[in-house]
Amino acid sequence: MEATHAVVGRDVIDRARDGSRAALGELWRVYQPQLLRFLRATGASAADDIASEVWLDVGRALHRFEGDGRALQRWLFTIARRRNIDEARRRARRKESPVPIDEHRQLASTDDPSIEVDPIDSAITLVTALPTQMAEAVMLRIVHDLAVEDVAAIMEISEGNVRVLTHRGLTKLRAQMRHDRPASELLMAGPATGSRLPAMALAGSARNL
Repeated sequence: MEATHAVVGRDVIDRARDGSRAALGELWRVYQPQLLRFLRATGASAADDIASEVWLDVGRALHRFEGDGRALQRWLFTIARRRNIDEARRRARRKESPVPIDEHRQLASTDDPSIEVDPIDSAITLVTALPTQMAEAVMLRIVHDLAVEDVAAIMEISEGNVRVLTHRGLTKLRAQMRHDRPASELLMAGPATGSRLPAMALAGSARNL
């Protein structure tokens, strides 16, 4: 299972900035799953397409980027969120309906016992039911383990609002878990490594948000 808040080293970024295909591939390997989880959980109707647009933006501007792997992660989420907002506005102008939440849930669920279900992806299906801003706050603050000030910068809101949205989101998710026994059992059985979401944040205390 890919850690939900893994980051690359500065040396990888430096080599990617110099045009190394191997380093660029490492950026994609580490951050693409994080982008897709964030976009799908926050209601993107075309997560793969939006993620592709994010990488095009990165390719055009990476030579100007300065920072470490965590800074790159924040930059990617900022671009992804803005691209998602742009897509939602385009959809509204065309009067298209977003993909129903149930279809998002199917991305991480299966009745085939031969297919291994990632506990984190199964937990994240619950996040899709939250209002968009709550889902964004929970994904960034809890799943991807970003600091409050970083989440505030990405979402362009105050740190206080981040804390409120995260607390309310976790409260709603814990209530949902009580009514969704299979998902709740999977969450409680899932590994705590790689994400604070299973068993630790949703089923536990919302202190220190």
